[in-house]
Amino acid sequence: MQPNDDKPDAPEPNEGEGNRTVARRYDEAVTNYPPERAKEAAERAKRALETDEAAELARAEEEAKKKASDIELDKEIPEKRADVDEE
Repeated sequence: MQPNDDKPDAPEPNEGEGNRTVARRYDEAVTNYPPERAKEAAERAKRALETDEAAELARAEEEAKKKASDIELDKEIPEKRADVDEE
């Protein structure tokens, strides 16, 4: 018996980086994801790209790319950024 088997809501022990328990749950969820739900999601995405929503999606993607490229990875990220916090 694992330490938390008798208490379903009990927090799991800290496994640190590379948490095997969470990785196992993720793998199981991905493996057991119903194929019909994946197909439905793909069809919704395809329809969105074929409608007026496509322009909005492209704009959002470009905005996200720009913000991502603004971050300098070798420096600490400031607590507040005017272009993000004041929108």
